[in-house]
Amino acid sequence: MTTSFVLKENEVWLSKLLTRARTFGPKLKCWHTRELAKGTPLRDANTRVRHVVDRLWVEDFHFAADDQEIRDLAESFAKRYCRAAINSSFDIKRMIATFEERYGFSLPSNTDIPRISCAKFWRRQLRNVAAQRVEQLNRELGFTRRGVASYVSDWGFKSWLAKDRRNRRLLEDMEAENDFGQSYNLAELADLGISNPVNKRNELMVRLDGFENYAEQNSEAAWVAMFYTWTCPSKYHAITKGKANSKYNGATPVEAQAWFNGQWQKTRAALIRAGVPLYGFRVAEPHRDGTPHWHMLFFVPKARRKALTDILRRFIMAEDGHEPGARKHRFKAEVIDPRKGRATAYLAKYISKNIDGHGLDADDEGEDHSAITALRVRAWSSIWNIRQFQQIGGPPVTVYRECRKTARNLDILTGAPTPEVMEIIEAADKGDWSHFTAKMGGAVCKRLRRPLQLAYLVKEKLGQYGDTIKKVFGLWSHDQPKAISYPKPEWTIRRKGSSINSIGGCLEAQAPPALALEFCQ
Repeated sequence: MTTSFVLKENEVWLSKLLTRARTFGPKLKCWHTRELAKGTPLRDANTRVRHVVDRLWVEDFHFAADDQEIRDLAESFAKRYCRAAINSSFDIKRMIATFEERYGFSLPSNTDIPRISCAKFWRRQLRNVAAQRVEQLNRELGFTRRGVASYVSDWGFKSWLAKDRRNRRLLEDMEAENDFGQSYNLAELADLGISNPVNKRNELMVRLDGFENYAEQNSEAAWVAMFYTWTCPSKYHAITKGKANSKYNGATPVEAQAWFNGQWQKTRAALIRAGVPLYGFRVAEPHRDGTPHWHMLFFVPKARRKALTDILRRFIMAEDGHEPGARKHRFKAEVIDPRKGRATAYLAKYISKNIDGHGLDADDEGEDHSAITALRVRAWSSIWNIRQFQQIGGPPVTVYRECRKTARNLDILTGAPTPEVMEIIEAADKGDWSHFTAKMGGAVCKRLRRPLQLAYLVKEKLGQYGDTIKKVFGLWSHDQPKAISYPKPEWTIRRKGSSINSIGGCLEAQAPPALALEFCQ
């Protein structure tokens, strides 16, 4: 049998296989050609392609399916699981176990019938798992790396942009009307909140700068700023130095982030036992191949600085800490010298880089302008459901936001704030996170001991899946005889031009003064 005949036979076989890969086929063809050029044996390259195609399919569902196919499958699953739940509890348990094994994500318990009988629930789950499966294959095949596509594959980035545009169009096509007769476009409301990247970045910078001001104003504790970086063990990285990593264990960014969270929980427990107080921020951002790493800016008493560093080093090095390069790359610690600049500046670029690229030019790691690479990082965070920013210590930001809303509605408050509570509300209204922190019990006070808390109200009407709904009612304090609140409206969401749902005749009554919304002033 001649070599040319074998190659022709292989070409026919490969063409049929790539057809099964559908829109992912061109990617696989590119990878196959690249591997042969590198000297990979034809049999090995073919085997890898076949394995990838097999992973793109589960029964009759293709993970690179278009959105209409996902919608159709979601409807099918909702009906199937609803019938199984009604007919036999044993069948539904077995179906859930089988589904989780095949699709790779967990479902609610078999008792949560309303949820697993809802097509919307299935659409959300299937979209997530499909995006993650395809993105993971892109990572493993080397399409998410330096010189190709940093942070997230071009496939994942384009898919995220398309989803973002769909969501924006939906918001623009919807309006919300409350029982006070006020009507707003949902896109405009979204722009007023922290879903707006500018507002999100500004609030994070206010809190970060406020923490530093608090450290400077409370010099008796001798707070010093420390900057740390945690990096995963080598086996979590698909690509190292621009090449496929032979140690890679197939972990997704979700699994790498879970490993970080586990090590952080152990770290927090050790810090409590050692009596090391701290507060600050953690930022999770991707390496070029999509593997997360953490940057942490902490304020700690100077006398406990070494203890903090030692504990952080111990837990990040606890796994594979003796592998080559671990001592150099796994853990970095830096004392921030206030004579060279404020601590806020150390983290400011990471906040901007991971939100909108404001104030930055080129991103050397992302090999593009920071405004573009910031979008890629947000796409990475969305696809893998990774929380980018986390406050460590300090007062809850939810209380801060509720205080700001309360300050804008003082003329319609129920429950007169005490002078102490009013000072907290005014500090939040001015964006003075340092003063807000001080009046809320300090940076390292336990949450339940803070003087101001959120007040919740359980709604009589159950949620879509039959569960109870808690909504923020206002604020309460140990020293306050009555909860501080302002009228919280009930909202009706509808498409523009559609009829209004019944809201109990509230529109005919005299409407209270207009509510002031966060960020709109």
